[in-house]
Amino acid sequence: MAERERPLGPCPVAPQSGTAAEFLRDTPSWAGPASAPMASALVIDRTASAMLGRAAAAIGRDGFYRELLAAVGCCLPHDLSSVMRYSTSSRPDLLFSADYDPRFMSGYVQSFHRHDPFRRYWQQTARSGVISLRDVSVTEADRRRYVGAILHDVQVTDELGLFLPPVGRSSIALILDRRGGSYAAVDLARARLVYDLAAGLHTAHVAAAFGQILHNGQPVGTALAGSTPTRILDRDGNEIVCNAGWSAFAHRDASVFAVASEHVDPAGSVRIGRDVILHRTTLPETFDIAPCGSVQTIEPLGSMSCVAKTLAVPDGISRLLSRRENDVIRLMLRGYPIRTIAQRLGLAQGTVKNHRRRIYDKLNVTTEREVLLHCMADGSS
Repeated sequence: MAERERPLGPCPVAPQSGTAAEFLRDTPSWAGPASAPMASALVIDRTASAMLGRAAAAIGRDGFYRELLAAVGCCLPHDLSSVMRYSTSSRPDLLFSADYDPRFMSGYVQSFHRHDPFRRYWQQTARSGVISLRDVSVTEADRRRYVGAILHDVQVTDELGLFLPPVGRSSIALILDRRGGSYAAVDLARARLVYDLAAGLHTAHVAAAFGQILHNGQPVGTALAGSTPTRILDRDGNEIVCNAGWSAFAHRDASVFAVASEHVDPAGSVRIGRDVILHRTTLPETFDIAPCGSVQTIEPLGSMSCVAKTLAVPDGISRLLSRRENDVIRLMLRGYPIRTIAQRLGLAQGTVKNHRRRIYDKLNVTTEREVLLHCMADGSS
């Protein structure tokens, strides 16, 4: 029986937002085409196998895509490589590059990215799969201009991109460049075979990375019926994924949900209903799936958690703080936003923010949730 073929280029697209379970359920899988007979089977040697093992071991941790790029690169001969995050609504993010001249990469970040045909491809199609430079060039002359004007300085003659299944409106892409010659049909067929493996590891990494946030620290697969409503946004404010608690809240309290994102600081809390507080925490630039994005959670007024209602400031922490800082942290632990704390203490909101910043500095934390966890840990010791 002849093997199923799939043309080069676009693959089915995973949903732009939804629950973690929906992401896993709807992430596509392909057997890979047999467009080149000599590439109908993928042979992985011991070195590549070891690197794939390292990538699997890095799932859910920083550096995963660096390990994945190394493993995929072992299977696809190339000279230079990088990991990019392409978005339909913003400039690309260079997550990692190997062997490029730093001056070239600096130029790419500052201006060259505007001429990147892979960027244009993703913004126009948002489709994952194995994409060659010829696929994204309008004409052969267009491809030659890009190679001659942009890639000439690093002696690159051809590029290949493995666009992994979408996360929201973005895709992590593994870019492999060659110096001299072009990728042949057998290389593209081999890349398609490698793609399924890379996409599967990527999907597991996304589930692990998001699961620790969406499941409130519980293992992936734990029931979410009673979990805190939580969602993750990219830096442009687009929802990437949410948990069941957030979906239920959005359905039940549509009017409150509609104004949720419009009345919260990049990192802070705000009361969005009579008994509801919205917390927002900024994700670090190193969170490669959504660099500089944010996590939003919704909780009842006065309870960052059920424990927080009765949680006192431990003596060890209280001694580090001034009298006014102790006043502020007590109200923080009850879940009150800046505005309410200012009203209760008769202070300006800016003054409360300054006290909060000093509390963060003294406790070496960056969010109110970390303050809560710090107090819980110190109080139980």
